[in-house]
Amino acid sequence: MADSESGPLDFQVRFLFPSVRTSRQRLRTWNPLAFLAAVRAILKSKPDLLIVSLWRSCIVGILVRTFRSRIKLVVLIHNSVDAHWLDYLFTRWAMALSSAVWADSEASVELRFRNTLRRQVTIIPFMTRRIAPARAVDTMVPPTPQFIFWGRLAPQKNLERAIRLFHRIWQARPSGRFTIIGPDAGEKSSLQALCSELGLTAAVRFMGEMSFEGIRELATDHFFYLQTSAYEGMAMSVVEGMQLGLVPVVTPVGEIGRYCLDNENAVIVDSDERTATSILRLLDEPAAYAELRRKAVHYWHGRPIYREAVIAECLRLVGP
Repeated sequence: MADSESGPLDFQVRFLFPSVRTSRQRLRTWNPLAFLAAVRAILKSKPDLLIVSLWRSCIVGILVRTFRSRIKLVVLIHNSVDAHWLDYLFTRWAMALSSAVWADSEASVELRFRNTLRRQVTIIPFMTRRIAPARAVDTMVPPTPQFIFWGRLAPQKNLERAIRLFHRIWQARPSGRFTIIGPDAGEKSSLQALCSELGLTAAVRFMGEMSFEGIRELATDHFFYLQTSAYEGMAMSVVEGMQLGLVPVVTPVGEIGRYCLDNENAVIVDSDERTATSILRLLDEPAAYAELRRKAVHYWHGRPIYREAVIAECLRLVGP
């Protein structure tokens, strides 16, 4: 548990499972004792407000509200689909007991609940920080085929498609590199096998988990943020990549389709063949690449950040 004071509010963050990197650790996430320990700790701390997200934490929220009804519960939605029936059940159960429902985007609400939601939802902007570009916006550096991704190596991220798309570009530009950063969520071995099959073992690097400072340092040598997710909510890594000055090459899922506009501030992935052609054109036209990059960075200027919005909503719910 970590404490963080924000003006008149005192936040405590509790992780049900602080470290989940291996198959054995994933099995522990089904241990009911972990849920009961979290409930006990929360009841002991006597909070005024409890914010939960993801279905396992929703179970904790349900139990806390059952034993201590005065605690206000907030359910935070940040994905545009239910992962499975347990997610469907416990998320909606917690929502029924909650004092408020927050979401990271309109897309998460519209796509996940399909107009069946009968209550107000507060949209909390999920830009967690303001980030300076890795290179000055007005610096004209000819782009090279250097791609980067950071996030969980999970089925949701559909990294197989990203690797196959990169392969199309690499065939035309063998100097291309694709850096993949993040913890394995069950996909790493199959992705490495795919790279071997396509002859990309030297061109695709799996870096594992990394601090954001490390990601930022690496980003200075990259030009494109490549993410072909099957579904998303706000997609924070895309937001971070745009602020860093990387041109996003992304599928328009979740909220991404609202803030990434094809040939305006991004390259939208529809047909892999068309997308590869668009990227190769940008590599040959530095001025066109620079304009997309400039617009990607400027899109987020002046936008509200997550911390400010959460504090304001908490104060509204519990008072100063």
